Amino acid sequence: MLSRRRVAARSLVIVGFASLCVWSVAGENRPVATEPASDLIRFDVPGGETVFALSLQAGASEAAGAHDHVIVFDTSASQAGGHRRQALAVLESCLASLAAADRVRLIAVDTEVKPLSEGFSSPQSAETRAALDALAHRVPLGATDLQPALETALKSFTGNRAGSMIYIGDGMSTGRLIEWTGFRTLINELRRLHVPVTSYAIGPRTDLQVLGVLAQHTGGIVVVDGLIDDSKLPAEKLGQKLARAAAANVFYADELVLSPDVEKLLPGVVPPIRSDRKTVVLGKGSVGETLKVTATGAGRSLSWTVKPEAVQPGNTFLAGLWQQAEQSDGFLVAVAGNELLNVAREEYEDQVQQLLVAGRQAVASRDLKQAEQVAQAVRQIDPANVEAETILNASQKIKEKKIQAVQTALARLKDEDVQETPEPPAAGIEGDEAPATAKSKGLLEDQSELWRLRGLKLTKEVTRMLDVINRTGTADPDSSLNELKRTMTAVVSSTDIDPDTRERLRAKIQSAIDRMHNAKHNIEQVQIARQEQASALRAKELATEHLLQRDEQLEQLISKVSSLMYEGYIGNADAFERAEEVARASFELAPYQGVTVAAIYDSEAAGQLDKAQRLRYRRYDQFLATLHQLEIAHIPFPDEPPIVYPAPEVWKSLSERRRKWASVDLMRWNPAEEKIRRSLENPTNVEWSELALEDCITYLHEFHNINIILDKVKLTEDGVALDQPITLKLQGVSLRSVLKLLLEPVQLTYMIENEVMKITTAASAADKLTTRVYPVGDLVIPIITPRAGMGGMGMMGGMGGGGGMGGGMGGGGMGGGMGGGMMGGGGMGGMGMMNVADPAADEVFNNSSVDKEKKKALTPR
Repeated sequence: MLSRRRVAARSLVIVGFASLCVWSVAGENRPVATEPASDLIRFDVPGGETVFALSLQAGASEAAGAHDHVIVFDTSASQAGGHRRQALAVLESCLASLAAADRVRLIAVDTEVKPLSEGFSSPQSAETRAALDALAHRVPLGATDLQPALETALKSFTGNRAGSMIYIGDGMSTGRLIEWTGFRTLINELRRLHVPVTSYAIGPRTDLQVLGVLAQHTGGIVVVDGLIDDSKLPAEKLGQKLARAAAANVFYADELVLSPDVEKLLPGVVPPIRSDRKTVVLGKGSVGETLKVTATGAGRSLSWTVKPEAVQPGNTFLAGLWQQAEQSDGFLVAVAGNELLNVAREEYEDQVQQLLVAGRQAVASRDLKQAEQVAQAVRQIDPANVEAETILNASQKIKEKKIQAVQTALARLKDEDVQETPEPPAAGIEGDEAPATAKSKGLLEDQSELWRLRGLKLTKEVTRMLDVINRTGTADPDSSLNELKRTMTAVVSSTDIDPDTRERLRAKIQSAIDRMHNAKHNIEQVQIARQEQASALRAKELATEHLLQRDEQLEQLISKVSSLMYEGYIGNADAFERAEEVARASFELAPYQGVTVAAIYDSEAAGQLDKAQRLRYRRYDQFLATLHQLEIAHIPFPDEPPIVYPAPEVWKSLSERRRKWASVDLMRWNPAEEKIRRSLENPTNVEWSELALEDCITYLHEFHNINIILDKVKLTEDGVALDQPITLKLQGVSLRSVLKLLLEPVQLTYMIENEVMKITTAASAADKLTTRVYPVGDLVIPIITPRAGMGGMGMMGGMGGGGGMGGGMGGGGMGGGMGGGMMGGGGMGGMGMMNVADPAADEVFNNSSVDKEKKKALTPR
């Protein structure tokens, strides 16, 4: 279903930015290679290094013999509703597709591991069917603890037969997080026993990293439900795919040799090589025009001759992928197939886009430092990124405007500044000397006088500041310390005053700083003491409040038990069980107290006695009801009117009309624009060699059948040549990524407006940015309550000689038919019954009604 499929399209990333083990729809029906295949893509990191991704695929081999399959099925709370139904359907199809000689064992996992079968049995055996029924009746609850389930499944293999493991679930180990050291040990053991792990990832969120690591290092595959169209690949075919993958041969190589040699390969342990998907190995070092690759192991070897593809701008993601791989020796980077590289590329571009959004927001909020850091980070991993250059240019322009504004303000202040000249001291005051004329003083005397005057001015300022701090500083020691430190810096850096004056002022300020530190320490100690007292008082209050709440809750629970017991005594059959549940809840609240123990004992005993009495009465009534139904069964009835269901076309029309409301977006798109948006996710195959840019756009228009136009006015203004040659080769990549790889090197982009996709310049598109609001709703999982019904249950049809019991009651309509024969040697055959109203059924049929009928029969007419 679309609503189920869209939930987990990309749940997690490959070690930070690339999804694990996802197959595109185009790759689902890809035939198995008949001979070894390979390819290599690379990226030249700025600085001279080259990183590459080498893809290897084994040729088809003979089918493997009988296998033992352990199927681990997730029954946590996330596996409910449509996900649960789809997972069960895939499991049933997988079991039906396994070979008759294979054996299976079924294990359920949520907060605990629950084996549903003791050992291995045939896929179609009664034991497997019983385990499947038990799984279907298991209520999805709790979280998943995945690692113990895998360890339990591993212990099932004895080593006598080939084995495989199939996991169906979301891979989210929320019950207990995966401990990677132990997980590595588990994977090494699976590899030693040659047990590949094949997974079907389904759920509202999926941990594709965990499932991908399992597939990459054990030789399995991962099928992701979120990226599969149910109409093209239904549950039946998905189950068949899992069965084929689980039974396929896997080549476990011990050594991988490249000629000429490269600097380093990751992962350190050569991953298993399959014939139905490519195994990807990351490497660093220069590669020539031809690369010879040889994998050896277990007395077998495979060889490939690889011709590396030309360096493309879209391969920048390989640099980040390599950096992440080096941190774990390649263990946590699980790119099990070329399809994953395409998804990794798109996830990488998404993260780059998020950085660019943060950069644009920083520019808008005038956080220029943050904007430049983001842009530089993007340029380091994607040197050809046009938007990063745009952010840097915008930041530089804003800086230039700020500098111009500051320079203008400084010039204005300089024009308004008036030099202040100190007034001469008044005559007759002791200690003051009349200022000498310039002629009477030399140069040194003038300098000394200037230092003295500036020292007096600074002394007055420091004295005034110290007076203020002495009066009010203890109220806010932090602010006072900051002010003192600023003043200290100003005094120490003053080189135009007398050194003795500077040292005297520094000593005064330092003394004030020491006093403020002491005052701050005293205030902090007082605050700490007050906080400790308040915490202790609050703890006592909480303890007392907790005891009062517990007693109040206990009183309410015991009162509820008494009320439910009373309801049971007056005829409510379910009241005793509810009373027992409440009593046990009270026991959890106050264990081993007399009132809670008595509540459990009384409710349980009363409930058992009530059940026994009701069963006895029911046995009496049902015996009489059976005799009554036997009489009714002898009455023939026609099959009119029949049940008429709508035609298949009507059902299909109803389903199509529902599809429109599978998802809701606050952004209003008309049908043409919606078609273009959907096309951005469609896979695209391009193989352009020196093809003109305009012809490339025409090819995409015809390939996807959407309207694409060139904004020739803007392109001409910016000097973009439409006939410039383009060389690009991609397979199975989304249209969104193809457009990005095509347009970014020529500093172009695209936007959807007026029912067309317009190819324009990045600057023009930046002027038309819009704000979107997306609603996020909580996932509501319906609780499915099993309903008792007569569907599928047999019913006694009639009694006779050789015919025995025949017929039966179906789910509705004419069920069973006439069985045995009518009044023949077989006696009265079993007649089917219909879900039609029986006039007699409206009356209550029990002992009282029978007695009433007897009295009527004895009454003279």
